[in-house]
Amino acid sequence: MTLLSIIIVSFNCRELTLGCIRSIEETANTIDLEIIIVDNGSVDGSANAISNDFPQVKLIAQKENIGFGPACNAGVTIARGEYLLLLNPDTIVLPNSIQNLLEFAKKYPGAGIWGGRTLSPDGSLNPKSCWRFPTLWSTFCVAFGLARAFPTSEYFNWEEYGGWDRSTIRFVDVVSGCLLLIRKRLWSALGGFDPIYFLYSEEVDLCLRAKALGARPIISPDVEVIHYVGGTQDVKSERFILLFQGKRTYMLKHWPPIKQFVGKILLIVWPLSRYVGLSLWAMMARRKISMVKARSWKVVWQSRRHWIAGYERK
Repeated sequence: MTLLSIIIVSFNCRELTLGCIRSIEETANTIDLEIIIVDNGSVDGSANAISNDFPQVKLIAQKENIGFGPACNAGVTIARGEYLLLLNPDTIVLPNSIQNLLEFAKKYPGAGIWGGRTLSPDGSLNPKSCWRFPTLWSTFCVAFGLARAFPTSEYFNWEEYGGWDRSTIRFVDVVSGCLLLIRKRLWSALGGFDPIYFLYSEEVDLCLRAKALGARPIISPDVEVIHYVGGTQDVKSERFILLFQGKRTYMLKHWPPIKQFVGKILLIVWPLSRYVGLSLWAMMARRKISMVKARSWKVVWQSRRHWIAGYERK
């Protein structure tokens, strides 16, 4: 059996995907691993470029975009690894990180799911590598801008573990799907990602179900990747519509009715508050960039009847 299968889902990000593969081969060429790319119907020549530049990579070329979670599931069907590493195509693996991640998994075998630190291109911390499970309080804080206003507060920025710089080993609720190591045995026991999620919140759902089986996700500071956040999506409003749809799906699946109702109100308030706030600021400060952002949030707000229903199970 191969030690590690790296699953990467690509969508119209040819150069980023090629860079990600290159970084793996440059930093982890001594590891018994295989790279599996699931291309979600890209129209930028990604599939051909991957085949030409990296013929040793296993490629599944989908005819259409089936979503992140379902694509990961498809990739795992041909994976031979004892461990599975889910990795975003808009990441660059830093030296020794994959080796350190595997050693970390051996040191904490009971965790079941392992992750690391994600960095912005300038080398600063990007805190999106792990999360707490969402609550009404955390959703309230994000919806009304408290999490953003007090990013280092663990009380107001609850979901993001505000104030923790990921420089220590810590058990967490959720490891982000952009850098997530899991035993294939546990993945199979969970049935992989719930395919109802097209994009966003699929790893939250996975980690919650894994916790019910005894897993304790954990983060290592010695595992680092550079993450070009949003590198696979150009339109901000579309990204947030999918984000809200994923969050609402999670609520409907795991929260009781009363909590679902309050959560629904908070999700509706979230884009409305951003739209109003940015519009007022744009008028007072005469900042065109703020007005552009406000218009993006307006699109999200106007699409609420679509995303508030969550994803439909097919």
